[in-house]
Amino acid sequence: MDKDKYKVKISTEASHETKKGIYKKYIIAGIIILSIIIGTIIYFYRDNKYKEAINYINNHEYDKAYKILEDLGGSKATKKLKENKYARAKEYLEKDDQVSAIILFNEIKGYEDSKKLIDEIVKEKEYLKVFVSEINDEVIIGEYEQDNNLENGKEPIEWIIIDKDDDKYTLISKYVLDVKKYGYEDKYDQLVYWIKSNFAQNSFNEKELKIIYDVKLLSSYDVNHAVSNGFNANYLKTNLTNYALSKEIYKIYTNDGIYTWWLEDKDAYSDAKQYYTNTDTPYYVNTGLSKMSCGRAVMNGVRPVIILSKDGNYIIKEYSINSDKLEEIETKSSTSSQSSSSSSRTRDNSYNGYSYEERKNQCSKTWGNSWRCTIQKRYNCTGIGYSGYSGC
Repeated sequence: MDKDKYKVKISTEASHETKKGIYKKYIIAGIIILSIIIGTIIYFYRDNKYKEAINYINNHEYDKAYKILEDLGGSKATKKLKENKYARAKEYLEKDDQVSAIILFNEIKGYEDSKKLIDEIVKEKEYLKVFVSEINDEVIIGEYEQDNNLENGKEPIEWIIIDKDDDKYTLISKYVLDVKKYGYEDKYDQLVYWIKSNFAQNSFNEKELKIIYDVKLLSSYDVNHAVSNGFNANYLKTNLTNYALSKEIYKIYTNDGIYTWWLEDKDAYSDAKQYYTNTDTPYYVNTGLSKMSCGRAVMNGVRPVIILSKDGNYIIKEYSINSDKLEEIETKSSTSSQSSSSSSRTRDNSYNGYSYEERKNQCSKTWGNSWRCTIQKRYNCTGIGYSGYSGC
């Protein structure tokens, strides 16, 4: 009897083990089948995405195609991505579009002979080096007088890449290239006009202008944005070229010989912001020199800024105030300038180019003593019946 119970027990345990084995096989089989299904779905998904990318390429929608291929990854997609970029870059070279070519070659630098072709393009047109450079790198583009020897012509301008945003590169001249006043008439920032017109026209050739998006002065916003992107602020410390030194530049501390250069920041009713040029620790300083008033009598350094882009095509700016007269105006004394302004009053109550309404709007405001006489000089408030400006 006991033997029969033992046999039943063994039989029951064996049955349980058999069932466990069967269940285990079912689970394994299910996992394999599920894996095959998932793998098949992934395969067809990737295959469909790859075909979608090829369709985009055939329709010349390259950005969409490249995004899909980059997301797919893997040897097949990566190979296709590089093959297409390389082929397009070669086509651009045949069409003499070296800018587009070098940008694509740079994206696949290790593929085929891309690196060699980049070097050949830069050797022929050094200014295109910017499109394969990084922030804080130096490039050469344009020419400007620098050694103060007019007989040997202009010298190549060295630039530092301070920022990079999408397809635009912001560069500042490595040295202070010239010395200028900021404004000569209360209503105009003529240094900005000179930068955008005379400087641009005389410094860059037609091919270089095609990759220039803008020509300007540096702003404090530019500096902050550039530093946040990795720009080395020590490059704000600089020197003047011999040509710039030959001019009568303002020295913030006469004994120390510390010079400043203009920033773009402008506010007719606040002090001009500038940067020290030759101190060990560069930082920007408020010198107490207003661009619109005292700025007439102050000559500061100029470090132009250019923004380069594949689709730049910069057009020389034209302004109502002819910037060609800038050099002529610089030779005039502030006294003669003020006398000329004083004689500009007309019967329609305009003054210094300001209409009666503009004068009335400014003169009716409450100004502190430090600005009262500046406003009087600019708008002639007493001439339209406003008190509070006596003694100016």
